[in-house]
Amino acid sequence: MASSDTAAHDVRAPQEKSSAGKGQVMITGTSSGIGRALAKQMVNDGWKVWGVARREAPLRELQQELGESFSFSVADASAPADVARVVREMDVAKFTPDTVVLNAGIYPHDTDNGFASEVAREVISVNVNSALNFVGVLLPRFLSRGRGQFVAVSSLFGVRPDPRGVGYAASKAALSMAFRSLHVCYHRSPVRFKVMYFGPITTEKYFPPSRPHSALAARSPQQAALAIRRLIAGRRVRVIYPGLVGWAFRLSAWLPDLAFETLSKPFKR
Repeated sequence: MASSDTAAHDVRAPQEKSSAGKGQVMITGTSSGIGRALAKQMVNDGWKVWGVARREAPLRELQQELGESFSFSVADASAPADVARVVREMDVAKFTPDTVVLNAGIYPHDTDNGFASEVAREVISVNVNSALNFVGVLLPRFLSRGRGQFVAVSSLFGVRPDPRGVGYAASKAALSMAFRSLHVCYHRSPVRFKVMYFGPITTEKYFPPSRPHSALAARSPQQAALAIRRLIAGRRVRVIYPGLVGWAFRLSAWLPDLAFETLSKPFKR
């Protein structure tokens, strides 16, 4: 990637030592998109990865591709019982994550034919509860061990409204604020809470085949995964990616929501 593009990432890359990896990371939402790309990159860099997703077939395919460095659990992380089972399975395998990337999420439109409140409720449950469930179980372990970090994968729709995904915007706002609150609560502890705010990323969740994208600032899942890796290794706790979109959000903070929606359409799906 060109150095000029890297500077626009709004990601402070640390002095990277390849040993920055070589640890153990749990990633939710590894069946596709950013989570899948991140699992591949982490394994290739020498990490042990434990993936969590609701669909078994893609996880098995990923395990066949990555080998013994990738293990997985099939689970619905929005269900506390499933989260408890995942942690038990990691314990049995003696897998102790240093980092937990909470990437699981769904993004159905809930206003295409009127407002579908049941869809919005499901989105909020999956996108928020799945992350907080893992924090609730693993945080005491991280505190006892004296190290660890949680990374929440959020969206700029958590900052500005999304007229196509009411539940999605609400879920990302809730997830981001929960992690910011946890960061304030535990800032004197050895545990870190970080948030990645993504702009348009060319995943099927955001740009399904039925809605081809033309977003000007869209980035690939591989680029998004690289941004998460830099966030994991660095000191920042909140990052916007891509940087171009981040600057646009900062400069337009004074705009009313309706005006912002009109001006930002070329950047959206």
